Amino acid sequence: MIRLVSFDIFRTLLDIQEDKNNPDAYDLVARFLGYHGVAVTGKNLSETLALETARYLSLSSSEFPDVDILRVLDEALSGLGHSATPSLISESALVLRAATTRLTPVKGAFESVATLVAAGYRVCLCSNTQRAFTIGELRAFGLLDLFDPIVFSSDVGACKPDPAVFSRLVELAGVAPSEVVHIGDNYREDAEGAHRFGLRTVWLDRDDSGRASPAADRRITLADLADLPVIVASLNPMDRDN
Repeated sequence: MIRLVSFDIFRTLLDIQEDKNNPDAYDLVARFLGYHGVAVTGKNLSETLALETARYLSLSSSEFPDVDILRVLDEALSGLGHSATPSLISESALVLRAATTRLTPVKGAFESVATLVAAGYRVCLCSNTQRAFTIGELRAFGLLDLFDPIVFSSDVGACKPDPAVFSRLVELAGVAPSEVVHIGDNYREDAEGAHRFGLRTVWLDRDDSGRASPAADRRITLADLADLPVIVASLNPMDRDN
């Protein structure tokens, strides 16, 4: 029986537009830091942050590594000769995120989550993203309290499809892999990765490509999101037998 419905976040629940290389964003963070007595330039901050990120990624044993932006930003500022409090580092990370990212709800996705919860399903999140950013973003959209557990790649130091991410999910949830259905838009990460770990999978084929999807128990399009509760229910053995 499906006991837990796991969601990817970006392009599954929230559409995202990013411009991570926008120099104006780093200038803004530098000005913000300047108000707190940390004198850096946007260019130096951008370059040092990129170097620290690459260094941390190179130290990982995962084929799909991730970093914690708070740790990397702390190291970048240290490399520029500055120390900062944890709260200042956290706030600076949020300024950078706000300056480089725009989020909008995926049509119908929030309603599907609410319907699943009303139907008695436990819902959780399993996504390649930074906890430092995404907790606040979920809160801003009124989604945070719906999900438990929440697993981000920054927590694990690895990204889906690394099995360590799904292992953390089932460990925190206290369920067997076969009791979880994972829903996401990235075929390699959300269908193949979850399938290899033993989770049931629903692949959100955003482009309605019609491609073969052997790792997905179901392939759906954006138009199918409203039917997600029925689709999840159909994955239960007794429902399939009826």
